[in-house]
Amino acid sequence: MAALVLLVDPARRPRIDAHRVAKTLGLTPSEGRMAALLAEGRRASEIAAATGWSVNYVRWLVQQVYRKQGVSGQVALVRQVLAVDALPKR
Repeated sequence: MAALVLLVDPARRPRIDAHRVAKTLGLTPSEGRMAALLAEGRRASEIAAATGWSVNYVRWLVQQVYRKQGVSGQVALVRQVLAVDALPKR
């Protein structure tokens, strides 16, 4: 049995390495970036504004990542991304 405890200061968003997420989870660079930003607590509209992508493209990326990771919701995806981020850095 394992437990993951996450303490978050709402005023300070964590920075997640999108390249590491993409590489570890087998995602494209765009999918990895979107997944990292989502796990940092950003909404689709915020991701679109930060990247210059359309909101529809962000939503499409989300669906692609769900399919690739075999998950059906944001909570499960964020859990996977945070697990990657928690791995020891080499």
